[in-house]
Amino acid sequence: MLAPLSWLKEYVDIDVSAQELQDKLFSCGFEVEELHQPGEEISGVVVGLVETCEPIPETHLHLTTVNAGEYGTFQVCCGADNVAAGKKFPLAMVGATVYATAKDHVTVEGVMKIKKGKLRGYDSFGMLCSGTELGVNEDMYPGAGYNGLLLLPDDALPGADVKVYLTASVEERARRRALEYEKKGMTVDVAKIAADIEERLRAVIAAEFPEAEVTSEAVRALAEAGGGDVRRSLTMLEAAVGAGEDENGLVRVDTDLVRQLTPSVSQSSFDKDGDVHYDLLSGLQKSIRGADPDAAVFYLARLLEGGDLISPCRRLLVIAS
Repeated sequence: MLAPLSWLKEYVDIDVSAQELQDKLFSCGFEVEELHQPGEEISGVVVGLVETCEPIPETHLHLTTVNAGEYGTFQVCCGADNVAAGKKFPLAMVGATVYATAKDHVTVEGVMKIKKGKLRGYDSFGMLCSGTELGVNEDMYPGAGYNGLLLLPDDALPGADVKVYLTASVEERARRRALEYEKKGMTVDVAKIAADIEERLRAVIAAEFPEAEVTSEAVRALAEAGGGDVRRSLTMLEAAVGAGEDENGLVRVDTDLVRQLTPSVSQSSFDKDGDVHYDLLSGLQKSIRGADPDAAVFYLARLLEGGDLISPCRRLLVIAS
């Protein structure tokens, strides 16, 4: 599993470089297989809003007009099946560099520079991109594993550097997004973002956890705890469902449980013999045995935040044996 450093920073204060963190983890008995800098060779890719999208007759292609903010509006030919008007995707403008993929659209074969092209007689000034073409996958960004265009958040600002939305922490994304909007004389509609996340959470609960009882207040608390990042809220939902299961297999998630799972200053120094600490260790073990890496990383981060390294190590040894 790839664990983005930005994810870990959402749960634990990390003030060292990725290399230093790897060395520290190794010295504590945790092996880091690889350090990967996503998209380090990518440039010239911005948020693009598809304003129009029309099928090109007798082909699988669509002719789109894409709004790239301050860079202008471009005509782009696209063959992805999920391209649609009103959606936002990464736009590699002419001169940009992205990863070249094989015919399977998954295998990376190097780096390519985007040039003006012509498909079926239509000029194309750029390329709408998938997650693979930007060097990110499902572990780094939800939806990046789909074999099609990478769907960006509704509040992404056309023309903004796409890396703002792919690699930064929650707080950094919010700060950069606010700055981008401020430049345009706009404001971020926080209430709408929270409402959108709540709607997404309810859809996931209905589809994946239909037997779980999740109160409306808990859904709202999860949306707020995500800090505007739907991925973080979804991860916390999964952790809450795992922790909310009783001995009879019934699951109930309320605001009290969400608060227990939400990192805070008061919880970062919890008693290592207390209930919260025991619940986190139990959650870590259940998530590992249940093959849920996202939840496992969440619980482990909370334990490390509390200053405890020995207990999870012991628990991991028990699981391994």
